[in-house]
Amino acid sequence: MRCELSPQAEIDLREIGDSIARDNPQRAASFVGELLAHSQRIAEQPKAYPPPRPELSEGLRSCVHERYVIFFWASPERVRGAGGLLSFMVMGNRG
Repeated sequence: MRCELSPQAEIDLREIGDSIARDNPQRAASFVGELLAHSQRIAEQPKAYPPPRPELSEGLRSCVHERYVIFFWASPERVRGAGGLLSFMVMGNRG
C-alpha cells in the first residue's frame, strides 16, 4: 500500500524539522527520516495500529512516534493522513 503526504503534512513535517534544527540540525534530519520511515511502516500494515478514533473523525487512526502523534486514514489502495490535527505531526489530509 502506498503512503501519501498532503501539502499540510509536508508543512507539518518541515516545521517539526525546523523546530528541532534550532538546537540540533543533525537530529532534525534523522528525526524527520524516522517519521517518514514510520509513515511507510503504517502504509505497509495500517490495521496493525490502534483502532479508529471516531471521537476525532470517522475512520481516523493514530499512533505515537516519540512525543508526536501520527493521524491517518487507511483504504485498500492507500494510507492518507490528517494534516494539522491538534498541532501534532501528521501525514496528510483526508480525501
